[in-house]
Amino acid sequence: MAPRRPLVFLLVHGIGPQNAPFQEDFLCAVRKATRRHLERHQQPALLERLVMVRADWSHLYKDERCDWLSTLYPEHARPLVVLRRKLRMLARIVALAMLPAAGVGAGVALAHTVVAALWLGALGAAAGLLAAYAAARAVVLPRFPWGDLWTMGRSFEANTISDIVLYESDGPREAITRTVLDALGPVLAEAYPVARADDRPCLPVVLAGHSLGTVIVYDALLATTARARGAPTRAQRELREDGPGLAEARRRYLERLRDAHEVLCPVGMATMGSPIALFLFRKPEVLRQRNLWTLACPPPFAETGAMTTAAGASLRWRWQNFWHAADFVAHRLGPVFNEGYPGGRFVEDVRVRPPAPDPIDAHSTYWTDRTVVDRIAAHLADILISLP
Repeated sequence: MAPRRPLVFLLVHGIGPQNAPFQEDFLCAVRKATRRHLERHQQPALLERLVMVRADWSHLYKDERCDWLSTLYPEHARPLVVLRRKLRMLARIVALAMLPAAGVGAGVALAHTVVAALWLGALGAAAGLLAAYAAARAVVLPRFPWGDLWTMGRSFEANTISDIVLYESDGPREAITRTVLDALGPVLAEAYPVARADDRPCLPVVLAGHSLGTVIVYDALLATTARARGAPTRAQRELREDGPGLAEARRRYLERLRDAHEVLCPVGMATMGSPIALFLFRKPEVLRQRNLWTLACPPPFAETGAMTTAAGASLRWRWQNFWHAADFVAHRLGPVFNEGYPGGRFVEDVRVRPPAPDPIDAHSTYWTDRTVVDRIAAHLADILISLP
């Protein structure tokens, strides 16, 4: 039987308990949309090469992170605080809506008897209140510019949100990475030559993440590109410098991580609700560069923004960063990655606009948004068509 020669779509979620069926539905939607794009190119059979891998690490730190909302938004996630914030907004909107309602009542009072005026005025006021409530739920709340109002709190957020502290600790990072390696393990052996200029077997992968998962896949991107550039990765340095003194379990983990970085070949990225900018904010010496693509770009794409595959096709690098204006965690990435990139944009910031009444809800909108699904699927179809 001929080898499968897969394209891997690796999805890594964020911190806290996860709705696994919800994310599996997302992967199914992406797969169906990819099929539609391939059918337009009359190559639906290529879908068999697409392998969806979801790295589920939600079982880790369950006791410490059982209430995700309270952990990430301790001052905003309490039910009474949420209710009070919404009622305050509704009160302002209702107050504005009562003005035209009062005007209607006053106009009726001039034209009718006192009794009729009171009745019709009350009816007009009630209609105004109902209209205000409907407008608040359907129009105002979903589009309220939370991110714009809270911009000044970003620096505080960057230094206090617990998932940043969690992932920057060696133990949790290793536990999460082990889970990702376990998910990838069955498919790592299916490597094959991808780039025309490099006949080394590798595994093409589109790295995708949500929330903290975007930081995890970004770390994987940095490690694989460093290896390809000849720069030592963290695993390689530790093996070289501390190899003889390492515990056996630690040494096996580092070797496994090093081998995975040598095999993986990132050919695209998709990030949703990403706090990568928050991690960069904590490293101002890195953030000042403004051209971070030089550290993250896979070498086959670095010269022109496109790679010539072993099949002779031109495959353009594409990193889509989906963000919602009401998502307190999500940030644009283009301003710190794109300067000087030869392919135009190393990161393409894509704003999505599904209804979301508050930042907590906005952070979960990506899983069901059609824009996110269709854009990722179109990218996967382009890659499948270009691969050898």
